[in-house]
Amino acid sequence: MKLFQTTLFIALLTLTVSSFATGGDFQRVAAPIRGGWELASRYGEDYIHLFPDFETIGAPELKIYISKAPIVTLNDDNALFRSEELGALGNREGEQWLRVPEDVDVKRYQTIFLYSDYFKKLWAVSKIKVDDEAYKQTRRRVYQGRSF
Repeated sequence: MKLFQTTLFIALLTLTVSSFATGGDFQRVAAPIRGGWELASRYGEDYIHLFPDFETIGAPELKIYISKAPIVTLNDDNALFRSEELGALGNREGEQWLRVPEDVDVKRYQTIFLYSDYFKKLWAVSKIKVDDEAYKQTRRRVYQGRSF
């Protein structure tokens, strides 16, 4: 019975989370960092999912943003322009889910980055690569009134 419950839980979890964009690993800018991330639809809402292997050094007010600017143009001084704050980093390591606000269309953004508001430093960056077909599929499920 316990095996069945575990299998059912994993099956339901698989049905409720759909990845539609990847960026691979973050690139170091001001601090050591490792680990990957993805943009995923979960229960009908979009999230930034930091993978379990995510790790960086801690800093006060370390937050995650998405930007309309390409990676090569971002620096400490301009990173916050044309960007949306998604929230504060919960921990300096491990899996995390940060909800993307409903009014943010992730297809219009090119870059995800970590930024220390305290130090005014660009911490790490990664390019957003949206899979158009997967994105359409997640939108269809939401628009049809189902989250999985």
